[in-house]
Amino acid sequence: MHRVDLYFGPNERERRQRRRKWILPLLVGVGAAIALTRERPRVVVPTSTPTPKVEVRQPDPLVTPPTATTIPVIATETTATTATTTSTPPPPAPAHLAATPARIDFGEAAPARGIAPQLAMIRNDGALPLAHLNVRIAGPFLLTSGCPAELAAGAQCAVAIAFTPKQAGSSAGTLHVTADGQRAQIPLRGSIPRPPVADTPKTTVPAQTTPPLSSTAVAQIVVPPPKPLPARLLCFEPAFVRFIKPGIQKVTLINPEPAPLTVVAVVPLGRTGEVLSGYDVRAKECLRVLAPRQRCRFTIAASTRALEARETMLLAVYYDDPATGTRRAAQFSSACNGR
Repeated sequence: MHRVDLYFGPNERERRQRRRKWILPLLVGVGAAIALTRERPRVVVPTSTPTPKVEVRQPDPLVTPPTATTIPVIATETTATTATTTSTPPPPAPAHLAATPARIDFGEAAPARGIAPQLAMIRNDGALPLAHLNVRIAGPFLLTSGCPAELAAGAQCAVAIAFTPKQAGSSAGTLHVTADGQRAQIPLRGSIPRPPVADTPKTTVPAQTTPPLSSTAVAQIVVPPPKPLPARLLCFEPAFVRFIKPGIQKVTLINPEPAPLTVVAVVPLGRTGEVLSGYDVRAKECLRVLAPRQRCRFTIAASTRALEARETMLLAVYYDDPATGTRRAAQFSSACNGR
């Protein structure tokens, strides 16, 4: 048997030492990569909740990964659909055109005494604005509109209507309101008494004997037909409200009737029925039901602009008459004397 002695020079020993320095870290890095691959994070998307939850399992803290790893989160189609559904607001309610009252009756009056204008209210009961608002009238009536071309949601405007007949007798008309393809109508009516007919000479006719009437026939002739209920009156004083300088004047409403009356509006009008500007009517507390024999006071303020226009103001107070079922204009206090 031969003995072999290995001799390593100084160069060979240095090479082996250098190998140990880089082989050991290499083995540690390979082991960490294998452990990271085995402990790959799992993404769990539950089906009971609309938003997926991501559960990430951390790797072993004893093993240090060589580099940082970014874990992507996968968004599912269910999440996008749910977000779109919850973020969409409900559609707003459409605009709705309405006009009150149901009808306007000026009654029977002589033009010489003056016929007070009537008021109609146009409303938008929807949640969207009403565009292309148009108001027109048919018949012997004069229209003065204070409505804009576009009526905002929940807003209202007033329209003054004057009865201007050219001949005696009954007259009818219609207030037409259109906006965004919607229509509303208010029937109008008024009458002027005809002049009395002159008496004509009567021809003498010999009397004729008639058989006696039975008690049933006499009863039918004697019993008069039932009379319709008279119209209820609402009065105010003073009769005229005039301003010569800016200031405030007080007006008193009087309900002389034995039945309640509902006050709906107080409007300053001009001579031709137009709504005047520059006057501040503070009658909110009187726009309510007035009990029998009850009074209510409100104020009217005039600005410098109203005085510069030099327009004559006619105060118009409108109320609902329960006897006729129509909306009427209040009279001066002189019309309520003795009631």
